[in-house]
Amino acid sequence: MVGIALVQVIIGPLSDTFGRRRALLTGLAVYVAEGAVCALAPHPAVLIGMRLVQGLAGAAGIVIARIVVRDLYDGFAAARLLFRRLRRTRLFRRWQAPPIVGALPPRGARCGPR
Repeated sequence: MVGIALVQVIIGPLSDTFGRRRALLTGLAVYVAEGAVCALAPHPAVLIGMRLVQGLAGAAGIVIARIVVRDLYDGFAAARLLFRRLRRTRLFRRWQAPPIVGALPPRGARCGPR
């Protein structure tokens, strides 16, 4: 929560100055680069530090998405749009995923008539 609050304070003015697209693409690039660094981390301390930076970069997408909604819609329409998006992302809850994934055939298994 502190990280997202910190990113809001930093990314908000930067996206106003340099544009939403540039700020979003920079956050995405940093997120992907930090993922590669995390995969090659030689020490757990490096991994923890890079995951922190990766989380901050990923929060840029959340912040900019909300900024764009506030730019396009006002008041009740903005709240309704954000709530719809939130409801759609929570479509598959943790208790729904295992039956769906468990029903899938194993990799390489033959499906259909034998």
